Amino acid sequence: MKEFDASAIIFFMSITFIAISSILSGIGMLRGEKRGWWLGTFCILYAVIRNVNALMSIYGMADIIENSTRGMGYYFTKQGGRIITNSLVFTYFFKENVLEYFEMLHYPKKKSIYQLIGICIVISIIFSIISLILT
Repeated sequence: MKEFDASAIIFFMSITFIAISSILSGIGMLRGEKRGWWLGTFCILYAVIRNVNALMSIYGMADIIENSTRGMGYYFTKQGGRIITNSLVFTYFFKENVLEYFEMLHYPKKKSIYQLIGICIVISIIFSIISLILT
């Protein structure tokens, strides 16, 4: 039996999950469906969390980065820019005209944010458990 690389499996699973979520959110948003809004805000918040994680990982990879043609400043700028951009898109999803389009005006904003954060935490835990099982 061939041995497999657990990190490659986790990577493939997470990329597949992100791709499917993004496609479904795009379709739902084009149709003006509430699930499109939920999936879209989830994808953006999940991107913020992923990029914060990547930003925090830069110091752990300092020895690798120092030997590359680009310095640590490049990676800090890259991840920081992604965090800022995705955060701005996330806040746009909560503008009144966007919420009205998706018929979400009645839903409390704080509750939505807490639910989305909770979902992201649960998904991160699930991927961590899968990673522990496979390694």
